[in-house]
This record gives sequence, C-alpha cells and structure tokens, in this order.
Amino acid sequence: MKLRIILLIILLLPAAQLLRAAPPEEQNPHAIFCAHYQATGGLQRWQALRSSYSEGNVTYDGLSGTVKIWEQRPIQVRVEEDYGVIRESSGDSGECAWRLDYNGQLEVMRDPETLKRRQLAYYLSDFEHLNPHSSIFSLTLEAASDIDGRPCHVVCMKNSINSDVTWYYFAVDNLFLLASITHQPDIEIHSRYSDFRQVDGLSIPFSQRDDIHPRQKHRETKLTHVEIDPNLAASRFVVPEAQPTAITFPAGCAALQIPFLLAQGAIYLPVTVKNDTKWWVLDSGASSSVIDEDYARGLGLVPRGQIKGFGFCDNFDMSFVAVPQLQIGSTPSLLSLGAHTVMAYAGLADSSYEPLRYGILGYDFLSRFIVRIDYARRILTLYSPQHSQVADGQWIDAPLTYRMFTLPVQIDDRHSGRWSIDIGAEHSSFYAPYAQRHHLLDRARARVEHVSQGLSGLSIDYFVRFESLTIAGFRLERPILSVPGGQGVGMSTVGELAGNLGASVLDRFILWLDYSRQRVRFEPGELYSQPVEVDKSGLLVGMSHHGQPMVSYVAAGSPAMQDGFVAGDIIEAIDGRAVASYGGVLPIRKLLLQQTGRCYRFKVQRAGELLELTLCLQDIL
Repeated sequence: MKLRIILLIILLLPAAQLLRAAPPEEQNPHAIFCAHYQATGGLQRWQALRSSYSEGNVTYDGLSGTVKIWEQRPIQVRVEEDYGVIRESSGDSGECAWRLDYNGQLEVMRDPETLKRRQLAYYLSDFEHLNPHSSIFSLTLEAASDIDGRPCHVVCMKNSINSDVTWYYFAVDNLFLLASITHQPDIEIHSRYSDFRQVDGLSIPFSQRDDIHPRQKHRETKLTHVEIDPNLAASRFVVPEAQPTAITFPAGCAALQIPFLLAQGAIYLPVTVKNDTKWWVLDSGASSSVIDEDYARGLGLVPRGQIKGFGFCDNFDMSFVAVPQLQIGSTPSLLSLGAHTVMAYAGLADSSYEPLRYGILGYDFLSRFIVRIDYARRILTLYSPQHSQVADGQWIDAPLTYRMFTLPVQIDDRHSGRWSIDIGAEHSSFYAPYAQRHHLLDRARARVEHVSQGLSGLSIDYFVRFESLTIAGFRLERPILSVPGGQGVGMSTVGELAGNLGASVLDRFILWLDYSRQRVRFEPGELYSQPVEVDKSGLLVGMSHHGQPMVSYVAAGSPAMQDGFVAGDIIEAIDGRAVASYGGVLPIRKLLLQQTGRCYRFKVQRAGELLELTLCLQDIL
C-alpha cells in the first residue's frame, strides 16, 4: 500500500502581492491567516523563503525510522524514508509527482486528483489563499474550538479545483497553528503540531502527529534539524531511475505465455519459493505482493515490522518479508524474479477456499510487464515494456490510482465515472460513497443480498441488475453489479472513483495492461457474448473448520432461506450422492448456477440432527 507522506506545513513561495494583516479581533479569516504569518516570523519573511531542508525521526504504524525532506519553490519536494526493514523515496520534480518504492519500482502519479492537488499546492505556495478576492480559495471563519484546552480560531478553506476541505486551528493567544483537519473524498487527515522552535527567525513545529481515517493509520514526525534557504542542487529533485529487481525469462524468450487456473474469477499461478510450489493469485488490485505469514515462517522467512493495510472491505495488519527468489509458472513457462520484498499477512491461506492461496502477485510484479490476459483460453502473456511485437490497437489512457488502472465507465447511460480495474476481484462493485450519492440501492427494484470475504472480515452487499455497462466503446447488456449497503471500511470507502471492475465484467474480454504508459486495451474474447452465470439460490457454500462443505451464508428472502437452510448446516449429500463425490466447494457452487426451476435434494447436519431439505432455483434478479 501507498506510504502517504504528510509534510510539515511550511509555505515556501513568494506571494503575488503583499496583503496587510488585519487584527484578528476583526474576525476576518484572511486577517487571521495573515496574523498567523506575522506571529511566526513575518509575512514578508515567509514570502521570501526559497528552500528548506529538514530531517528527523518518524514512526508510521508499527515502523520506526528516519526521514529527510528537501523543498524548493515552486513545488519541488524530495522525501527519503528509511525504516530499516524498507526504504522509500517520493517527491515532486516540479513537473510531476513520483514515488520510488521499497522494491525500486518507480511510479509517476498522473491521475486526475493528484494533478488537481499539485495545482492547489502551487497556488498555496504563492499565498493565493490570502487574497480575499481569490477565484481559487474561499475562507470562512467557523465557531471557535479548543485544542488541548487552548482556545482556537477555526478557519475553513475550500477551493474551486477539487472537493478537498481543510480546517485550520490557530491558537487565540499566539496565533500558532496547533491542528488541521483535511477532508478528501477517500480519507480524512487529522494533524497536530507542537514543539515550536525558532529557525532563522521563523517559528516552525518540530513535531507533527497525523491520524488517517478510515484507514486507521498513524504517523508521527519529530524533526531534529531544520535549515532555511539552503542551496539545493537542481538534481536533487529530478525523477530518479527505477531500480527494479532482476527478472529472468526462459532462454531465448522476450515474452512468456503462462497457463493459469481460473476459480471464482481469480487467476491462480504456480509460484515456487525455496523449492516449494503453491498457488498464488494474480491481483492488479494489490499494491504489493503478499505471502501467507505462517507459510513464510515455515520456509524460514522471518516477517519484520508492521504496517496497516486496506483491502476492498477491511483494514488489517501486515509485515514485510525478504524473499530470495520467486519462480512463476512451471517449466518451460518459468519466470524468475530475484531477491524481493513482499508483505506478509497472517491468515491469507485460511481466508481462501479452493484452491488455497498462499500468496498474491500484485503491482510490484505486474508493473514489470505489458500484460495480456485471455480469460477464455486461460493464458497469461507477459511482454517486456519495450517488446516490439506488442500489437497496436485502441489503447485507452488509464492513469493509476492506488496503483490500479482507472478509466471511464457508464452505467445505464446515466451513471458515469472512473472505475478501477481489479483482476483479483470476482464481482464488479460500486464504491460506497458513489452508491450513496446516487441512491443506487433506493432505486433498485430488485436486489439480492450477498456476502464478500475480505482478508480479515466479511461485508454484506447487494447484487443489482442494471440495463447496461459501457466501457472502451463496448456495451454489455444487463450486467449484475454489487452495491454496498453501507459506508464500510478499507477500499470500499474510496470516494474519488465510482466503482471497481472485477472478473464478472473483465472475463468478457482479452485484457491488456501497460503499466509503463498507464494505459489499457480491451478486445472481445470468446466469452464476450455468453450470458452471465448468476446464482439462483441465495446460498453461499463454504468450508467448515473440519474441511466439510458447509452453508456459510443464506441471503435474506432468498430461495435457500424459504427452503429452510441455515448458516452452519454441514452438507452431507446432494441428490443421493455423498458430498465428497462432487470434488469440493466449487463444483457445488456451480450447481447453484443451473436453469431456473432445477431442484436439488440436500442432506445436512444441524446440531447433531440429519435433515432433508429441497432447494429449488429461482431467477431472483
């Protein structure tokens, strides 16, 4: 996941014009802002500031390390963080924002929201927010509040570029900035500033604490050294070169075809670590590769550090593991990835069914290639980004957000927005804020409750059939999309995007992903015109702790509920056949996709009693 850098508030650029500070007692928000600058070193001194360098200690969730920050006008920044377990750097060259992650993978951020926030940073550095007639910023004075028992003026700042809103809390007694709250569509950042010290005539907070909601992330920065107006070389802010882990194709290959297993929409690949081969899932929705923590320990790989992660329906704790080598596929389609750092999660295998997944191959793997996925033929092809034989076609610009491709999608010719592409998701789902803004559940004439299993929890959503979905010039008729029933946590709270495309839409196509150019391509696949298979029971079949097929969930009002099924029922037989003869959970789930009117005779164990139940499939959508 992204290590979000929250910098200390130091406004660096000269103003377009100098505004006289009105006394704060006039209760004018612009006057309070001006008086704040006067109280912390003088407005002219702040406007004359050209550059700064700071360093100190930082804790981020369960990681502790050091940080170095270089800043120079107009919006050039470089941040280097060293946590021992991992090292990362990020910044802005003045032309683009970038991040170099702990595996040496370079990401250039050019999604719409990042571009808007770069614009705002430029205007802030030019002190445009002090202009009462600004067309960019609007300031309002809100009711006074206390921060740690100290009365504060509260100034709310909005802008005309995006929907971000920030509240500033200035102490009444000395007009120092004690706190701020920034509300963005996806997150809310609560910051506290303290330990103010004089550096070259400016009062600067040497301590900053940030809490990021609803991600449950925490960050503290304690500076030990600050320099004002140092001479900084231009090369300091140049976008660095990527330093990726070495990848080895089979001899004589510049592209590689790897057959995959497709189960419940997920792409499974055999991955070998230290001579042990297990199934790993390919997932463009994972910003880092992940290994099951118990599996890693069994291989002698020790997890280190701790950090908060977030998936589609939950937040969870993760750590880091140094893997000596990953081998993907099997001979002759065998790809080798050198020494690599992945994340570890306790319970990754236990949260899966068939087959058990022991790892996830995410952005750090996928971004090394141009990726072609043929769902119908179940072939993954990996090309070098410079491969000359990659066919030209109708590529679509799809800038990365949270390291996922995003592109325009239209639902029912009325609900438009940017959707993420997530090959690790079975269903295609609206994000909760978008669904709530557009009252999608209220408008649904028919809906079916269903449950989704995340890494650390369950979420209850609703399947709704819509009229159409249009993507990349292709129109899919009568798609079934998942609509959240509440706000949720994790990625389901994303507010900058409309939804997330999973296998229920993507498997209609041959999908191309070009990470180096942040673009995608869709070609109709062999499944393009086939009808979508839909559950007709409302029954979710899972696995008990003893390895037996079990009723995990029964949707309210569904045929399964009407026919008497209860979550926890252990399935013994179906239509007179012992359940073991079906070969596991997935074949049983396929039975529930059959033709409307088909009936099955179940024998189930419930509280020590053997019951016979009849389940008849219905077109519940």
